[in-house]
Amino acid sequence: MLDAHPSRGSHWDLRADRADPTLYGRSWNVGEITTDVSRWPVVVVRAPATVSDEEMAEHLAFFEGKVYARREPFVTVLDLRFCEKITPRQRSIMIGSMKRNEEMTQCRGCAMVFDSMLLRGILTAMFWVRKPAYPTRVFSKVVEAFDWAEALMVRSGRSSSSPSPSDDPSDGSVVVWGEGWVLQSDATREPDQARTAVDVLRRCGIAARLERETRGSLDLVLARSQPFSKRDELLALRSSPELARLDLNVVWHGGHKKAG
Repeated sequence: MLDAHPSRGSHWDLRADRADPTLYGRSWNVGEITTDVSRWPVVVVRAPATVSDEEMAEHLAFFEGKVYARREPFVTVLDLRFCEKITPRQRSIMIGSMKRNEEMTQCRGCAMVFDSMLLRGILTAMFWVRKPAYPTRVFSKVVEAFDWAEALMVRSGRSSSSPSPSDDPSDGSVVVWGEGWVLQSDATREPDQARTAVDVLRRCGIAARLERETRGSLDLVLARSQPFSKRDELLALRSSPELARLDLNVVWHGGHKKAG
């Protein structure tokens, strides 16, 4: 069941709130900011090239209300590889969020993924103003950020090895994603092969799940990523060393196909 949020371009799937008390296998979009909790207690936040000040405020309010409100330990992997800028107003909004949550002990660390020296300078200046109460570290690869985040959780007695109900398309889950360009594996009768693709996508900071297809008498499964608005962005991701070996396809999923 999909609940439309009043903000244009946003959708929050709240099935987990109604039928499944865990957050495993879930992802939400606020504008084009994606929060993926499919590897809880590692939470992946993926930012697009640019976001509005309103979307930033809405995302942080959502994060506080959905992730911090669980009152369980977690580590954030913040994927900023495509982020081009953080406006002064957004910096103020982020500092305000850190101040509101500085007494909350659930967040055990934040791994940030980017290469931009501009972003490094902006975040360094922000942390001078409000130093996070948890360890932070910058990585150039999402896989390295995941390894660090999972190591932090292992030290806390938690890991992201818990199974996700939505990994199995036969579990009755109904999760609605919007239309867009997706990374998709070839349909197969071997679910383990598709699960491997889902796991690698998630380790790269991309929300993904198994989906079922019926072709004649054949019952097949495939791995499919969250939708993206820009085809070129997916082509760049697909060529990364971690994903290149999966031989994934970039296809339009849902609705009428748009120009890439």
